[in-house]
Amino acid sequence: MKDDDSKPSEGYLSPLSIFFVWHSLDKEIVGPIFEECFSALRRDVDRPFSRSVNVPVFIRTCEDPEIPRRITVRSKRAIIFAFIGKNCMSDERWVEYLQNLAGTDGADMVPVALDRTAFKFSDGIENLNFIRTYEFPDETFMERACLSVYHEIYRYGLNESRKELDRGKDSALKLFLSHAKDRAQGVATATALKLLIESGPMREFFDATDIAPGYEFEAEILAHIADSTLVAIHSDSYSSRYWCQREIVAAKDSDRPIIAVDLIGQFEDRRFPLGANLPAIRIPVDTEYKTEEADLLAILQSALLESIRYYYSKQVLSVYQVAEWFPLDAWISARPPEACTLSRLSAQIEAEEDGCLDFVYPDPPIYQEEALHFEKFGLKTYTPLTGVSLDLSKKKVGISISEPADLELQSIGQTGQHLQLLVQDVARFTLSYGAELIYGGDLRPGGFTEFLFQEGHALQSRLKSLNVHLTNHIAWPIFLSDTEELRDWKANHRKVASITQHDIPEDVVDLVDSTTEFLKPTDPSSLFVWSRSLTEMRRAMIESCDIRISAGGRLTGFKGCMPGVLEEIAIAVEFSKPVFLIGGFGGVSRSVCKLITEKVVPEELTLEWQLHNNPGLSEMIEFAASIEVDYKSQYQHVLEILLNAELRNGLSHEDNARLFDSPFADEVIHLVLKGMSQL
Repeated sequence: MKDDDSKPSEGYLSPLSIFFVWHSLDKEIVGPIFEECFSALRRDVDRPFSRSVNVPVFIRTCEDPEIPRRITVRSKRAIIFAFIGKNCMSDERWVEYLQNLAGTDGADMVPVALDRTAFKFSDGIENLNFIRTYEFPDETFMERACLSVYHEIYRYGLNESRKELDRGKDSALKLFLSHAKDRAQGVATATALKLLIESGPMREFFDATDIAPGYEFEAEILAHIADSTLVAIHSDSYSSRYWCQREIVAAKDSDRPIIAVDLIGQFEDRRFPLGANLPAIRIPVDTEYKTEEADLLAILQSALLESIRYYYSKQVLSVYQVAEWFPLDAWISARPPEACTLSRLSAQIEAEEDGCLDFVYPDPPIYQEEALHFEKFGLKTYTPLTGVSLDLSKKKVGISISEPADLELQSIGQTGQHLQLLVQDVARFTLSYGAELIYGGDLRPGGFTEFLFQEGHALQSRLKSLNVHLTNHIAWPIFLSDTEELRDWKANHRKVASITQHDIPEDVVDLVDSTTEFLKPTDPSSLFVWSRSLTEMRRAMIESCDIRISAGGRLTGFKGCMPGVLEEIAIAVEFSKPVFLIGGFGGVSRSVCKLITEKVVPEELTLEWQLHNNPGLSEMIEFAASIEVDYKSQYQHVLEILLNAELRNGLSHEDNARLFDSPFADEVIHLVLKGMSQL
């Protein structure tokens, strides 16, 4: 591998990573818990600009009779949730695996008991604090299971004030319940929350306080709000109460997480302005002022998740700052700028030579009109997405990507959603810096094409710009399969994307009855036509690109003469295009990274393996040979190209090695942008 000799990237170290471990036979009970926690802790795939926690989350599970691979911690700290029950405890291999897991360097293990057999260890694991899911009532099982997970993430990963690891008040999340003393919904909900916390297992998670009448407010506020997450129980009279407003201001002055509980029943004549800019949860208002237990648990869950988001965001931004993603003297905030930010930072703004202070907050960015408002007062606001000085306005960036098999993703601790989130990140950053995004994919619902197009629409809205553009290349005869659906796509996405349809190659026209009718890939001849069409589309598409990015890629189930991502990487290298290979998300890209690094062809990339694992490929290659097309030699030529690949991507050897291996989307994006800035 020959690469540019640029300076290695600063040592990126993710502040935290989370692992979920379970036996495959426990999937029915653990799977839904993982899915719920994953969707809460990661960005929402369907809402790419949601303000989310975005903690890296991985899995360790596999089909019987295998055992998952060990965990190597590659973050500042890690938390391992090991779900243990009879299926683990009846298998000595799993018992040994869990025992070894408990000693993982850099990680805290949190055992989760699915039943009482989980305590049958004799090596010390039984002395750890177990989450006892089998004790949770059925009607609130999921809420309590997720709450337990979130609390341990806060306790082990983000509660810097804890003095010991024992559960109890010392490690509990302190909540300050801010509410109007109106003898109505506000008081009723606050009372119900305190009762729920103090009368059961929730007291291990939370320590709830509110201000009793008659106490000196200033002393109480300093003693409680300054180290609490504030829960603003927003009833009809809340914003009109002076002390409620003061509690909000005190929490913001103390830089505390805040969650708003919306209990508006009828009407509010003016919402307190400084009570805005907050995440909020809507709870049904009961005429008898009763709040269901599920709603109370939802409030507690929201408070925990916002606390996790708040503290994790600060840690991530600090890591970015050390890595010089933005100025070392920039002001870091866990929430977007607001009116009170200006008064609080007025001295710092005046101290700047140009009268402008850099203010960095987590993605997503606020809208341009809002940002311009703060700029008038000397606050230059941006996020990691908008803070990099990189102009790609004249560049065409191509993406080679497809989803590996579920079992392969599972073997590296990931799911299909990991790759979807990465694709959205790549699209978001490249498009926001002005690049045209080039992709060759079909139009199936839920496919990567759809994710990319949706990202383009979201960016156009967020950045208030029509200069967000994607081009999707489609080979013959794919665009003939559903002309009505194709027209729908063109109509719905015309502002953000164009579709380039490629004609059938001249050398295979004689093999089809009609070039205007869809050809099903059902026999060696039609498969050969598909293969040639895909190859020619890929060559034309890649020739038009300035940069290529590759991630994932299925090793089986393709319609060409080889895996599509493999062919696209080889063509890009052959055309001397800068190529970024993201290997930490599995698939063909991971195998190519291994080939380049070790100079040995991995088994799954050998022609023998491909012929054995892809039904119909051998017959198609034999048909090609019958008309003097030597696919076997072409395949070997591709491997030779990759064995001697020059990636030309502006990254050092060390940086490319990290890009080949990193499972962290943040680090991957940073490395890709760094390489682009060097080109």
